[in-house]
Amino acid sequence: MVLREETNQDKALTRSEVIMLKYLNKKYSETKSKTKSSDLVKDVLKNMGMDENQAKYYTEVWKSNYRKEGDYENITKEEF
Repeated sequence: MVLREETNQDKALTRSEVIMLKYLNKKYSETKSKTKSSDLVKDVLKNMGMDENQAKYYTEVWKSNYRKEGDYENITKEEF
């Protein structure tokens, strides 16, 4: 069982989610021609011990909130 971390009141993402999104940015830029983003997200969720069934949700979160520079720590609830 994975416990959901508390987010800062102003922030939209947990620390684990920020780490995951930064990793996805890095990995996708290295392999974008070889893998679909949804497959990459599913694999990352599995490796982080998170629910793979959330892959569609996190793929949309990633695409909707993409930050080329990886500044996911500062996404507020209003921006999310």
